[in-house]
Amino acid sequence: MSSLPWVLKMAWRDSRGSRKRLALYLSAMVLGVAALVAIRGFGDNLSATVDREAKTLLGADLRLESEEPFDDSTEVLIDSIGGTQSRRISFGSMAAFPKTGATRLSAVRAVEGGFPFYGALETRPLSAQPVRHPGWRLRPDRKRHLPDFGRN
Repeated sequence: MSSLPWVLKMAWRDSRGSRKRLALYLSAMVLGVAALVAIRGFGDNLSATVDREAKTLLGADLRLESEEPFDDSTEVLIDSIGGTQSRRISFGSMAAFPKTGATRLSAVRAVEGGFPFYGALETRPLSAQPVRHPGWRLRPDRKRHLPDFGRN
């Protein structure tokens, strides 16, 4: 014989004085479980999207990064990987705006090679798109040549 009907009957009887608190407790549990399921689903979808778009987001198959130049043994290892490679040098600097006299912290990046290997380089505004010259970069809106710091 099953005693489940008796247990449910006693639980219902014991909840007579605090059914509002029981409803609040149960609704909090339901909302908590629903939030966990939604967050887990969002995380899974985000991971799948990043996996699917990783090459385009990164612009390459592999990225190696270091604060200091690579030592000779690491350079040999990188060269042994093969394939088309590019190098990027970046550093922080200050940008000056002569019209207003303001300055702003900026990141300077110079890329050597055919980067990005997947996808396309997008800039906003479009006039900021650099014109590529060997060893130089030209910003059409400023008509100034900037040296490519990625060259040795």
